[in-house]
Amino acid sequence: MTKISVRPELNSEEREKLNQHSDITAHLLFHRGITDNDTAKEFLNPDYEKGTHDPFLFLGMDKAVSHILEAIKNEERICIYSDYDADGIPGAVILSDFFEKIEYKNYFVYIPHRNKEGFGLNMNAIQKIKDDSTDLIITIDCGIADEEEVDFINELGMKVIITDHHEPNGKKPKAIAIVNHKQEDCLYPDKNLCGSGVIFKVVQSLIMKGDFDINEGWEKWLLDLVGIATLSDMVDLKGENRVLAAYGLQVLKKTRRKGIQKIFQKRKINTETLTETDIVFMVTPQINAASRMGDPIVAYHLLKETDDSKSEELVKHLGKINNERRGQVASIVRDIKKHLGDSKPEAVGYGRPDWQPSLLGLACNSIAEEYKIPVYLWGRGDGKELKGSCRTGNGDSLVQIMNELHEKGILGNYGGHHGAGGFVIPSDKVDFLQTSLDDVMANMEKVEHEEFVDREININEIDLDLIEDINKLAPFGIGNIKPVFYLKNIIPENFRGIGQTGAHLEISFRKENGDMIKALEFYKTAEDLGIEEGKSLNLLINLEINYFNGRKDPRIKILKII
Repeated sequence: MTKISVRPELNSEEREKLNQHSDITAHLLFHRGITDNDTAKEFLNPDYEKGTHDPFLFLGMDKAVSHILEAIKNEERICIYSDYDADGIPGAVILSDFFEKIEYKNYFVYIPHRNKEGFGLNMNAIQKIKDDSTDLIITIDCGIADEEEVDFINELGMKVIITDHHEPNGKKPKAIAIVNHKQEDCLYPDKNLCGSGVIFKVVQSLIMKGDFDINEGWEKWLLDLVGIATLSDMVDLKGENRVLAAYGLQVLKKTRRKGIQKIFQKRKINTETLTETDIVFMVTPQINAASRMGDPIVAYHLLKETDDSKSEELVKHLGKINNERRGQVASIVRDIKKHLGDSKPEAVGYGRPDWQPSLLGLACNSIAEEYKIPVYLWGRGDGKELKGSCRTGNGDSLVQIMNELHEKGILGNYGGHHGAGGFVIPSDKVDFLQTSLDDVMANMEKVEHEEFVDREININEIDLDLIEDINKLAPFGIGNIKPVFYLKNIIPENFRGIGQTGAHLEISFRKENGDMIKALEFYKTAEDLGIEEGKSLNLLINLEINYFNGRKDPRIKILKII
């Protein structure tokens, strides 16, 4: 059960400390822990020089840089080994761009197949890399937990440098250097950088320590990739990440990368008004589609391609497989709903061997959000093991549930955090997943989860000035969630299906002055949402600006109907 709590208004003393700002800006800042004008100025005006840290504060950075510079000097064969997602792939491009800038050609990129090889280093890949006469492997966004695989690399006579941002698992791989700010003894001030952020700091260090003919500040052109990764990987947008995301968006507005330019053109994204939402919902899915539906190296080539026609072909290909991905996820969701029928479980545990594990997180999200319960889905697809994803729709801790399922012998390896996770499940246990979940949920203490809303708002307050004030706090994301407002007793005047097939729902509301404000719900019908003309609604919403045909209008984004 979820309780809605509206954040309190500021008292006179609190308001005075933020007196350089409007009421709404002050309110939002205060409830994000920014309580005075000085800290507000720093937050609202990210500064690259002041807001980023010396990369040599990383534990292991000196060693990593020295070994890479030595490898470059000796013309060693280098393998860039990155994760297959929208953090790892941009990271691989960052390092390869650096190698090309210094005209170093003796390197190649290896990105493991998501469904066939899985996350991190794997033995088969290591053998293939060795067969390519490799001397040094540099990991990006993976490797910190791969102790056995690193031992195998060492046995084969190769060296490995690990750059990662995931939590160490208590073991320390015997790499020649590890750059990960989450190591116990690392003094780097910001612990929230993503994998691409870490490799960007490595490149900064290489430029600082190496003797290269590179114009000062050249590496800032790499911030478009760091920005994509930072926004895509759901890391906290505080501190240095806020700076990297903000500057990343600025570079993306004038990016030289043909592939990104083609995505913007295809999706009709106006770079002058580019936001984090455009990146997360338009660019990130294209990059991730490559690994979910095929070979992740395609996304790497998209970000590297310099030819217009080839870039366009890659964007078409990724758009096509992303549509296929959307269709397959929708099919999985329909299958689950058919399986559930009219039942109302406290959690869902279900799967099929032919489901690709790479699609299950998206299906979990859909079911968890609609049914407001924890959802655990499994599949095998092209892989050898049954793997699953889980999401929570009501605030229940997935880790607590997975811990208990593991103790019952239902789950093998598993990991994640409060709201999202992944697991391996033995094939002889899948038939017991639902009943075991039922047992766990029946014995869990029922906790009332509190959902905080920034402010209650009246529809007559909503205009462009208000939204532009709110957007001063952008970019939004984890750690700086887009403000949520409570809109009470609002009556839809009319609604209609829009889009080529009428698959999206447009809802119109009228202000007292006669102006109409619209809300858009993608892939929803009025029936799905329980909306009727003239029937009063209570909504949790975001506010956004709709840019269309040279106009800009306020728009409501419905998050939840209460």
